[in-house]
Amino acid sequence: MLKQPIYYEFNLDARTSPSKLIAISHVDDKYSEVLEVAVKQNDRFVYMGGATVIARMVLHRDKDYLLSDDVACTVNANGNILIPFDNAVVKTSQGVVKIEVNITRDTDELTLQFPLWVSVTGSILDNAEVTPESEGTIPDLLKGAADALEDATEALDRLGSYNNLEDKPQINGVTLSGNKTSGALRVVGWKTAEIDNCVEDGVLYSTSINNQAAYVLVRNITTDITQYAFFSDGRVMWRTRQAETAWHPAGEWSEWEEIGGSEIASGVVNQNGTISFYDADGNLLFTTTGTSVIGPQGAPGNDYVLTAQDKADIADIVLQELPTTQGVLYGNSSD
Repeated sequence: MLKQPIYYEFNLDARTSPSKLIAISHVDDKYSEVLEVAVKQNDRFVYMGGATVIARMVLHRDKDYLLSDDVACTVNANGNILIPFDNAVVKTSQGVVKIEVNITRDTDELTLQFPLWVSVTGSILDNAEVTPESEGTIPDLLKGAADALEDATEALDRLGSYNNLEDKPQINGVTLSGNKTSGALRVVGWKTAEIDNCVEDGVLYSTSINNQAAYVLVRNITTDITQYAFFSDGRVMWRTRQAETAWHPAGEWSEWEEIGGSEIASGVVNQNGTISFYDADGNLLFTTTGTSVIGPQGAPGNDYVLTAQDKADIADIVLQELPTTQGVLYGNSSD
């Protein structure tokens, strides 16, 4: 670290905010700006060893703008709190940064009753005007851009029209002409990462799952991270885990679950009126339950379906019509 921590004593007995500017940093600073806060009460130092500490930071201008509500802090050997506040932990800009400190140890929790104030200065380059005599990286880039623009303008003047250009540039085999959408150009932006590191909210990743290439879309909220995986064979799967916060560590990933399941290839109406569905390999997927799908009995005709009572009635009629043997009708107990 290029700069030593800036020491400050915070009094828990204070009843009004000291409104004191503790430190001044620069927007370019990284891994350089740290506050060392010694907490006191009754003129005695309060040892913070074993505590978990986070800092909440807002940028104060015309109003407060949240920078981060979860900046991890540490406790040194003296029991003082070390709070980093530069670009290594928060992306800040010129202005006053207010820092609120939250401390937990076991079941105890304490937030310092007043925020700490630091100032961040901007670069002198922010409002500097580049002239032809300016030198350095930025002027060189601007001059290069101006030269490229001039060359492009001259080329277009010679060409007359973009439509006259032969061998027009292409993206994914699509010629650049007219107003092309990203969909028409088949342009998709993504990041590449190992599957367990695909955690940034709203980002599409190109990754591998069990040695199979896949695209993964991530939904990362405060408490949970969910990954949705898309495979080239059309399968869609998902899994989730508990996100890491200041209150609990990250959880384990759940097992991958397929969305949609197997496709139905055929269905068979069973004798009891239910239907059984099968996949392309002949595996039974499921059978319907409840009321028969055959429906209610219709009017007599070629498609009439006999009920059990129908069959019993027909049997009785047949028995009445059969010839007798020794004067006894079949089905009767006497003559």
